[in-house]
Amino acid sequence: MARKFLYFVAGIIIFVIAAGFALSIWSKQLTQLAMVPTSEFVTPAALDSNAYQNPAMWFSRPGIGVKDPARWQPATSTDRGLLPTPAEPSQKAAVFFVHPTSFFSRSSWNAPLDDTDSQDIARIYVRGMASAYNRADEIWAPRYRQATMGAFLTDTPPAKQAIDAAYGDVKQA
Repeated sequence: MARKFLYFVAGIIIFVIAAGFALSIWSKQLTQLAMVPTSEFVTPAALDSNAYQNPAMWFSRPGIGVKDPARWQPATSTDRGLLPTPAEPSQKAAVFFVHPTSFFSRSSWNAPLDDTDSQDIARIYVRGMASAYNRADEIWAPRYRQATMGAFLTDTPPAKQAIDAAYGDVKQA
């Protein structure tokens, strides 16, 4: 019985070493296989010319209040020597923050605006990255139809079209 167990463990070790070897040789191809959509690029419908006048099209903008992820601050305590959370912005500046893509699906080249997974992750990105600017008077962080992560791993025409479509939304904002 012990011999069978040792053969099993040896087999697992050989498999792990072979998988690591394969990953080191074909890492780029395997990453593209796992992340790049195989579907045709479908041009997203154009947004209305006044789409970004709608407050729902922004993760962060003036007037959102306490639910603004860019105004997030970690819990602090003055007795531990940490600074208290600022009550009001104190710097006369406006920040336009574009979060990185949070769409990891292979189902399409661009995320729909109602994709809850990518929007939830994007909100976390804004909270973690744009909050560095939370002392500015205004922080603007638009929602946009993000290109999938796989679009950044290849130089095919659909990938360029997906990135251009996402840029078009940001430019419109």
